[in-house]
Amino acid sequence: MSGLTIVGAGPAGASAAIGARHADPSLEVTLLDRADFPRDKACGDGVAPHVLDLLAEVGVTGLLDDREPVTTLSLTRGGRGVERTMARPAYVVPRAILDGRLVE
Repeated sequence: MSGLTIVGAGPAGASAAIGARHADPSLEVTLLDRADFPRDKACGDGVAPHVLDLLAEVGVTGLLDDREPVTTLSLTRGGRGVERTMARPAYVVPRAILDGRLVE
């Protein structure tokens, strides 16, 4: 059995760990981060639909099944606005939840 250490357990690091384990299930993966989990971040709550596609490719499914999808994009400025239905829904998930689930 070989080992891998990934520094940074945010979405990128956790996804790298998941991908590495998917490629070699016997791999021992250690995630290091300077922050405790779960943690919140001021931005980064948007999850685009292609992110879920990439996670599904490495066997992670159902990660946001309990979240409400965002199907409409609305932009408003100065009393004028536009609204469109998105081709695929996105999600808004607090980073404390998303990061925690990915690390788990």
